[in-house]
Amino acid sequence: MAPPVIEPVPLPDPDTGTPQVVVGQPQTKRTTAPTMRAVLELLADTDEIGIVGFGQSNRVPQGDRDTEGFVAAPHLVLRPAGLDLTIHSIVSAVTGSAHGAVGTRSVVNVAEELTTNDWVNGELRLVQFDYGDSTPSSLRRGHAIVQSCLGSASATTAAGIVLNSTANTVIWANHGRAEGSLVHFTTSGSLPGALTSGLPVYVCNVTANSFQVSASPPGYGAVLSLAGGSGTHTVTARPHLLVKWSSAFQSPQASTTFSSGTPGVVNQTAHGYPAGSWVSYDTNVPSGLVAGTKYCVIPVTANTYNVSATLGGAAIAFATSGGTATATPDVMAFVSGYVHLNDRFNSYDNVQVVTPYQPIEPGDYPTGTPVVPGFTLASDVTSYADAALVLPYAWNEGIDGYGAVGTATVAGLVVTLGGGQTIENNLFAGSFIRVANSKARVVSNDTTTVTVAAWVPAAPPSGSQNYELHLGHHRNNPHHFTAGEGFLYPSGWMQPGGVLATSLGMTYSRPRARLVGNCVTRFLDEAACSTAINGTAVAQVKTASINQLLVSNVAGNLRVQRASTTHDPAGQLLQFEQFARVGYTVLIAGAAVSPSIDGLWRVVGMQHTTSGAGSYIDLQPLDTATLSVPASITGQVAANCLVSRVVWVPKHKFGSLIELAWRMAVGIGRRLIVTHLGVQSAGQIEAGVNNAYGFQGQIGWWDDDLELDWTPSNPNGLAARLRRLVEFIAPRAVRATFGSTRALKVLAIDGWQAETDASTVAGREMAARTVPTFVSWLRSVITNAGLSPYLAPARVPVQWAQITTVPWETAGLGGDVDGLVNAAISKLATFDGFASSVETDDAAKGVDPLHFNGVGEAQNGHRAADALMSLIDFAFQFRLGPAAVEVANEALTIIGDSPNVTSLEPPNTTTQARLCAQLMERARSAVLQSHPWSFATRRVSPAAITSSASTWAYAYVLPPDLLHPTAVLPPDALDDLQMMGTVAAQQTVAWRPAAVLRVPSSQPFKIETEQDGTRVLRTNQESAVLIYTARNVDFDLWDPLVRQACAYRLAYLLAGATVKGTTGIQVGQSLLQMSNALLVQAAAVNAEYQQDVRPEPGCPWLP
Repeated sequence: MAPPVIEPVPLPDPDTGTPQVVVGQPQTKRTTAPTMRAVLELLADTDEIGIVGFGQSNRVPQGDRDTEGFVAAPHLVLRPAGLDLTIHSIVSAVTGSAHGAVGTRSVVNVAEELTTNDWVNGELRLVQFDYGDSTPSSLRRGHAIVQSCLGSASATTAAGIVLNSTANTVIWANHGRAEGSLVHFTTSGSLPGALTSGLPVYVCNVTANSFQVSASPPGYGAVLSLAGGSGTHTVTARPHLLVKWSSAFQSPQASTTFSSGTPGVVNQTAHGYPAGSWVSYDTNVPSGLVAGTKYCVIPVTANTYNVSATLGGAAIAFATSGGTATATPDVMAFVSGYVHLNDRFNSYDNVQVVTPYQPIEPGDYPTGTPVVPGFTLASDVTSYADAALVLPYAWNEGIDGYGAVGTATVAGLVVTLGGGQTIENNLFAGSFIRVANSKARVVSNDTTTVTVAAWVPAAPPSGSQNYELHLGHHRNNPHHFTAGEGFLYPSGWMQPGGVLATSLGMTYSRPRARLVGNCVTRFLDEAACSTAINGTAVAQVKTASINQLLVSNVAGNLRVQRASTTHDPAGQLLQFEQFARVGYTVLIAGAAVSPSIDGLWRVVGMQHTTSGAGSYIDLQPLDTATLSVPASITGQVAANCLVSRVVWVPKHKFGSLIELAWRMAVGIGRRLIVTHLGVQSAGQIEAGVNNAYGFQGQIGWWDDDLELDWTPSNPNGLAARLRRLVEFIAPRAVRATFGSTRALKVLAIDGWQAETDASTVAGREMAARTVPTFVSWLRSVITNAGLSPYLAPARVPVQWAQITTVPWETAGLGGDVDGLVNAAISKLATFDGFASSVETDDAAKGVDPLHFNGVGEAQNGHRAADALMSLIDFAFQFRLGPAAVEVANEALTIIGDSPNVTSLEPPNTTTQARLCAQLMERARSAVLQSHPWSFATRRVSPAAITSSASTWAYAYVLPPDLLHPTAVLPPDALDDLQMMGTVAAQQTVAWRPAAVLRVPSSQPFKIETEQDGTRVLRTNQESAVLIYTARNVDFDLWDPLVRQACAYRLAYLLAGATVKGTTGIQVGQSLLQMSNALLVQAAAVNAEYQQDVRPEPGCPWLP
């Protein structure tokens, strides 16, 4: 006898009529970290995974990165990519040997603290370039690779070292210091008479376990005596680098003349020698000097200097003028520069951002077909408006390395500058140049030509072309060479012009010929004492007390001189010659001088002596319109002031995006591509007023009179821009960056928008409509563009964050006192099974109540990442994976078709796959609903909601994966199983006795639809527990018989489409009967899994 037909209960479409429930609610949210197993298994190797983000104030970054964001999210901290250096001296690594030429090695002594081995293989440049400079404030050619790096170290005579006064040797086992490096001495008593506490001296005559010391570089002066003194002495070895020069650091040999006098004067145009440098002359020297002997430089003017026999010694008198000689510099002292790691540690490779081209000046996009050297854009990308790349997340803006721009012509590998422009000879070796749409590495340069290694992708066109030449620098945007012009803005900022935009703007890719950073600020580093004195703090310092400085007007410069002649680190005297290099910016405050000299000044000259008696810095005002050198100052005047170094630093803004994306990338195990758009003060309802929180004018796509709101119907609004980004720009950027075979798949949407809606009457009144409408629209955009990995738009996960109660739900600035906007977002998260919302009220805020600080941004990103990963993991359970493909191929085999399905997920490339994918959901639902299968049974505590129904006491949200409700139980039910009958009305299988079905004892319940279309569970049970059959059960978890029954059920549905006419009907009925027969067998087997089994007595190890 044929088994009975078990017909499925008709179900609403799973993507439009099923109850949709928030995964982020406590009753359905995952309590363990999502595994992302399904994501990794079901995505193709050629898929690039990503998210889409949108929002306003809190979509753009608001917090400070270094003082807030990195503190709250230390896993995001990047090791330093470079360091500005205050260089005490550069001396030969081999005593008596020339250095500074290509291939030679030098010891570079620095004031900053270094960590041993930190900068090995980094690049050293001798250029000081402060923010705000239009030209470098200090410029010396020289390009070297760091071969070793040593930090400071200390040892005492009480433990570890010996000061041998007979041999004048410091005995220190395995000290590791290089010839020409620096040490200084301190003591608990008194030092040997030749030493000064805290004053750096040079290491010389080095062995593995000992060294001697000298006031001058090795070979330039006598060894200091270590006789005398008492107490415990401490020797502190100072930080230094050992470098090998790729291009010479020395200034070229120069013609020099001499003027007799006391002291004698050396005349050398633009000599550039700082105090403490050493120089020698070949011939025709005046009396008082010896040809070939090295002398210490004492600068006088830009074109003159004196010399002394020792560092800090008296200037030498010339009895005669001598003749013309050639000067050769050797030791370079008290210069500035930086070391950097060639764009390493400036970004995160696992977080990539779709980075559209932004014009570097206000106005429209450049005309013509876009070209990005080194990348192949799609053929249909015909405008710079659609040009984009996918680039690792970057913090820095523009190019901070010194450079030049202008016009040039190209002949092969040689670029000739036009317009009479000149550049520093051989400064740019190892740097970068772009000419038109070609780029190259620089091999060498003279004052008018640049030689390159090779052009990418091809040589520039003939004729005059625009060029840009710049040095590598740790504050460069990391894409300064790989992507270049138009792509050098911080990754968190997609609104051209930024927040506080004026005519300059905030987030440009450094405008051409403007070497000024836009996202910068300045601060005073007020360390207790200079590293250059005691090795314990950074080298930017201020005086600890007043009445220590004298000021005077010397040749139009403001000279600041030390009143004390004693080096006294413990007393924190201002050792300004140790940190105020030429080109540095200092702030004078509290000066008792009229007219006032308080303000910002630039160091233009300096003098250093070992005793301090002649030490000074010469200053010029940074802003000549507000500050000048007082002509009324005659002689030295006690200024009673403080002098601080001003450090200009980038102001890196930290937002939730980087924390969110980083956590998702790590959690999924693949790099994540972010397509996002954040614009200040933009709401969901169409706006008719100018956006005052953006650049006032046009920058590419941005126009403050057009991009005003997120209304999908506005053809010029932000929704239109986001749509273009998602549909067209992002997929092509992926292919241009990673190759033509790569496909973008958007896993989720992250939203941070609604503040503007809360502050307007229409915005908050319409929020219940605009919020779900926008989500539905964006899901459809992603799906219709072929970017969704899910079967239906409604399954694309969405996280839309709550706005804070203060100020948005208070009278005044916010005004949404009824909480309508948050209610709309909460409703989306409650009734949409693939939506969630994170709370933000406890996230930390900054100085204003509107925006989160870096700590709050990190908190928000963490929460959003957890919510989205749970949603993604849940959504992927609905996908038809490899096991479903096996069921489909089995069904095709059953009906006699060739089983050639390889995937049931879009895009389905065959008719077989498309048909199986369309019918699989019906077959699966019918089989799952035929019996309360143990593998598909789930239990939740659903969220209670307020309902208008009066006949039932309580209403609850339905789980998003609910297929069929089984029972509603009280929360404290101890044993919910009762005898309820037998399988299929006591039907039996011949070889198996009647199986008793055990199902829960249920409370009365009903599923109804609210007026707004949402479906809810109604019952009189308080704190109800719902047991139900889930629809999204992986086939791998199914009982074998049930899975086989599903294959026959699918074959039954396929038969009608593949076998026509009466024959098809007959075949289908036969297949349906076979499916039902298998279900009866499977139900009997599965019932055993649900019995209340108790062990028989007699087993001693069981109770």
